[in-house]
Amino acid sequence: MRILSSLFIGLVASYSSLSSATQWQLQDESSQLNFISIKQNTIAEVHDFTSLSGKIDKHGNAQLVINLSSVETNIGIRNDRINEHLFESKKYPVAKFLTTIDSKELNALSAGDSSVVALSGTLNLHGVEQPITTNVSVVKLSDKTITVSTIKPIIINAQAFNLEGGVDQLKALAGLANISLAVPVTFNLQFSY
Repeated sequence: MRILSSLFIGLVASYSSLSSATQWQLQDESSQLNFISIKQNTIAEVHDFTSLSGKIDKHGNAQLVINLSSVETNIGIRNDRINEHLFESKKYPVAKFLTTIDSKELNALSAGDSSVVALSGTLNLHGVEQPITTNVSVVKLSDKTITVSTIKPIIINAQAFNLEGGVDQLKALAGLANISLAVPVTFNLQFSY
């Protein structure tokens, strides 16, 4: 009996160390990142990106990579204009958010548990890095799957990333008097290992 007990404890310890050493990978098809554009002061539209990637390593270093050319506004010519004039995605193909999550806290969650986590990280967009601080909800769906979601929208200011010139070009092309430089962003990201 003692041998079986020791073997069971050894297996549990091995599984625990394996899971804490495993890298969490973003599941693109189960994840979404949305942003809202506001034009003419009263018209708000929700857009998203169809190609995301990311990971959380065993030390809690987290990375989210947004393929900017995958922007989806439900209007083809607008997608093209945003890529060409706003994101300049041929020159800056991706945006990256880097942060650190407490990996011990992550591994301590049981399936069904949730936790509010404060994130401080860096967003690299259009060749400019800016700090981002927000609270997210982390939910452990199963032993091998978690979701990380915004609790409140993150406000990205286009001026902070040298995007105001692109916004001006979009206004001119669309014949608009106003497009807001403040852009609310939300996400719901699923990671598995």
